[in-house]
Amino acid sequence: PDPARAGALRGIIHLHGKVSHDYTVQEGPEFVLSSADFGRAYLADGWATTFMRALMNRYRIVFVGYSADDPPIQYLLEALQPSIAPGQLYALQEGETSYASGLWRHKGVTAIPFNGFESLWQTLAAWAERARDPDAWRKRIAGMALRGPRDLQPHERGQVAHLVSSPVGATIFAEHDPAPPAEWLC
Repeated sequence: PDPARAGALRGIIHLHGKVSHDYTVQEGPEFVLSSADFGRAYLADGWATTFMRALMNRYRIVFVGYSADDPPIQYLLEALQPSIAPGQLYALQEGETSYASGLWRHKGVTAIPFNGFESLWQTLAAWAERARDPDAWRKRIAGMALRGPRDLQPHERGQVAHLVSSPVGATIFAEHDPAPPAEWLC
């Protein structure tokens, strides 16, 4: 998709391609599998580099399924390093915060650490839920806030904090009936 065209990007982009659910065929022509495919995508034709540069100029990007030492990511980030603004690139990385951050920091990428792939899948499912229906997500979080901050898990309190950090979310929170406990003000 063309990142400059409004609405062209919807959801997950599989930069190196995607196979069908039964792994029998590739979905789409841009499938990077061999070193020759990689050379065409990043060097000879350059479509992957051009695409990534356009994305970096317009969006925040989260790398999923890459390691900090994957050659495509390493070369791409080193080449594009001067144009990467802080807070623009993120990578999901298994491990403790200091370990995960250490792998990505020098590449201009903020690590999002996770412990175990089950946690990762749960997080991605939660992001997908929010992306599919933001209004329903906001209402669900405002309803969850009725229990009060002491009865919520840290990540749930974080969701409430995220909700009230936007004008739309703060309005939903403030107008919820019944009203969330005043303890949230503390």
